[in-house]
Parts: sequence; C-alpha cells; structure tokens
Amino acid sequence: MIDLAICIASRGLVHSRTMESVLDNIKGLSFPCKFFFTHDLPIPDAQNKLVQDALDWGADYLWFVEEDMLIPPDTFLKMIQMGKQIVAVDYPVGEKRYSCIAKKKDEILWCGLGCTLIRQEVFEIIPSPWFETDKTVRITNEDPFEYVIDKDIPYKYGGHDILFGIKTREKGVEITQLEGITAGHIKPAPVKKDYEPGSQSKKEGSNKGNYEFEIWNEIKNFQNYN
Repeated sequence: MIDLAICIASRGLVHSRTMESVLDNIKGLSFPCKFFFTHDLPIPDAQNKLVQDALDWGADYLWFVEEDMLIPPDTFLKMIQMGKQIVAVDYPVGEKRYSCIAKKKDEILWCGLGCTLIRQEVFEIIPSPWFETDKTVRITNEDPFEYVIDKDIPYKYGGHDILFGIKTREKGVEITQLEGITAGHIKPAPVKKDYEPGSQSKKEGSNKGNYEFEIWNEIKNFQNYN
C-alpha cells in the first residue's frame, strides 16, 4: 500500500481538461491519494510548499502535474509500475515545441515537472530547498555538451526543474522516462464571443462565450546532446 500525493502548483487557475485527465488516471486506484494545490505563490515557492505539505501528510510518491497538462489515459499506472525514483513524461514546450527532457548520450540531465512522478526518498537525499531559481545554467558548448552554473544570477523564468535535475544526478538519483507517451500542453486562445450581425459588440445580457484552446501534443525538437 502506498500513499500518493498529486501536486498541482497553481498560479490561480487549473484547466478543466487537466483535472479531468488526472481524475481519469487515478480512477479505480486501490491506494490512498490526496490532491495538494498552491495558490498565489511564485516559482519555486509553490513547488517547495507542495513537497513539504505532501511529506507532512506522509506521501510515498509525489506526482507533479502542472496546471496546463493533458495526461493521456493510463499514464500514471505505467509510471508507477516502473518502480523508479523519478519518472518523467515528455511534452512540448514553447513555440518551437521543444522536448522538456534534456539528454546527454541517452542519460537524462533534467526534465520538466509537467508530468513527473518522484519517490519520497528523493526529497530526503536532496536537501531543502529542493527547488531553486537563484542560479542560472549557462550552456558553454553543445558538442560535446557542457554547461556551467552561474551563482547569484537568477533565471528570468523557471529553471527550478533544470537545477533540480542537476542536483539529483549529483546525488546519484537517476531520472527515467516513460517511453512512448507524450503529454499534451494546453495553450489558450482568445475568448470566443457572441456578436450581433454586423457589429463588433457582444450582445447585452448574453451568457454565450467560451474559451478556446489548442493542445500541443507533438514534440518537434529534441534536446539530445553528445
């Protein structure tokens, strides 16, 4: 029997499709699971709070799912059945649809946290704070792949997952990938409105109007280095 913490670092909104796909993945589980959310916290405070709350609850596994992910059916069961310390699912990031997993000679250097399962023991091996953004990883060479960590130069955006991956490798913790599965990345489009014919004004008193989204589920560029 294991206790599963489902960790969703929300900045205030979580996509309904995300929640639907997570709930479908845990349907019928025979062990306890509990959702953990954050509200109004920046990166990396949100991720660190999720870890602490989940550990305080007694979680054996922490399943990180970001607020804009679409998790394919049966993904979680396949992840847990691997029995690894860290299992990552790939997904496209950015306009160029980059893989969120960086590899050097087939060894995973780091991964995104969009759909990542981590065993509790990893957060004992890696000291707190587990996630950081006060450093920057600067790539100095791509072939062969080399990088340096610039201290006291914070990431402009994110980077907590990259630094976490580096720390795990330094402690001998392997990051593995669930092969053959790509999670979807939900991207918003402008609000669809109900317009009067020939007018640019929304009908007064109308309840019609919904958000449109596109699902990015194809990776076009891979971070595979020598």
